[in-house]
Amino acid sequence: NFEIKIYNIIQEFVNNILKHSKANYALIELKEDNNKLFIVISDDGVGFDKTNIKTKSGLGLNQIEARVRILKGKFNINSSKDNGTTIYVEIPVIDKEIIANHV
Repeated sequence: NFEIKIYNIIQEFVNNILKHSKANYALIELKEDNNKLFIVISDDGVGFDKTNIKTKSGLGLNQIEARVRILKGKFNINSSKDNGTTIYVEIPVIDKEIIANHV
């Protein structure tokens, strides 16, 4: 369940890059540290004015923010016109399952 939610968040970011950024390059980084998952997604696209995020529901950013909040995470966007976008997400790993080897 946790993994599916993370996949859906990343999928929405990738869709936004493909639809809106006009980027030549994009990078998705995942790192787990201290029971937290860190996601950094960046592109070299056209960027956007962050002040328009709340009014532009078509970007799906409001949906992503809601999903991150449900997972008790944090979400930050660095973007400006013609300077690309970098998105930072931090989510506590809550459904981590430890699989024991039964011999």
